[in-house]
Amino acid sequence: MLEFASIGNANIDVTLRVKEMPQIDSIIQASESFVGTGGSASNYAYTIVKMGAKVHFFGCVGDDLFGRVFVEELSGMGIDTRFVEVVAGEKTGFVTIWLDDSGEKRGIAWRGANNRLAPKPEWEALNRMSLVHLAGCTPGVAEWVWRNIAAPKSFDPGSSTHLYTPQHIVEGIKRCRVSYLSTHTLNSLGISRHNLNALTASGGNTLVEKMGSRGVRVYSGGRVVRLPAVEARPVDTTGAGDVFSAVFDYKIMSGYPPEEAAVWATAASTIKITEVGAKRGVPSYTQLESYVETIREKITPVIE
Repeated sequence: MLEFASIGNANIDVTLRVKEMPQIDSIIQASESFVGTGGSASNYAYTIVKMGAKVHFFGCVGDDLFGRVFVEELSGMGIDTRFVEVVAGEKTGFVTIWLDDSGEKRGIAWRGANNRLAPKPEWEALNRMSLVHLAGCTPGVAEWVWRNIAAPKSFDPGSSTHLYTPQHIVEGIKRCRVSYLSTHTLNSLGISRHNLNALTASGGNTLVEKMGSRGVRVYSGGRVVRLPAVEARPVDTTGAGDVFSAVFDYKIMSGYPPEEAAVWATAASTIKITEVGAKRGVPSYTQLESYVETIREKITPVIE
């Protein structure tokens, strides 16, 4: 059985569904609320479990009620939480999300115990993994894993992207089996498509450019393949990118070519956005397999 590790933020998400975003000095009523575990790394880990693989979560929580809730919920989902550090005197990370009827969202994050995430001697266990995923980690954590862990790795800087230099990003692409970066990030860092093609032309690494509603572009082995997004009315896009990354990694490590992995990952993220909450809506492998066959013609890969 494939065995994954996911390293990154441990959060409690509070999602409020509203008709419209509140104005200054106003309080509006929410039509729905949802509280659950979040953070890209935990969303990724849950999706891996739904695919039928084993996964370990590496992160930090506070010694508070939210920290206990986080660990208990992930454990109940089948995620190994033995490597979660409980930080004395700290509070667990917390995110509030406002979601309006159009699917637009805004949020405020407080990192809390996540700021204490750092390599520990027990992280040597990462060498046993089929793949290690870095989700929203700081450059210090990412660099340690790149240079000390021999297992294949995947990399999505996510909410910590602003901490990375172009040199950091290029190093990540070179050292990781798969990297996930948005078009906005690539443009802001001045990394051209020509350079991306060169970076992934050899060495067995792949880069997925996430283009939002326009789909994804996959760079691998000197080829560039684009997949359109599936037309859907989003209810909540929280966690959709994490679901995409998890399914893509799972299929790659199962021996599928990148373009086929992207088809499955696109399908999974499309299903996920139909429900509120970072983890609600994540499909099982069987559900995903069935959905892929119904929409395959809509997401045919195009070689660029």
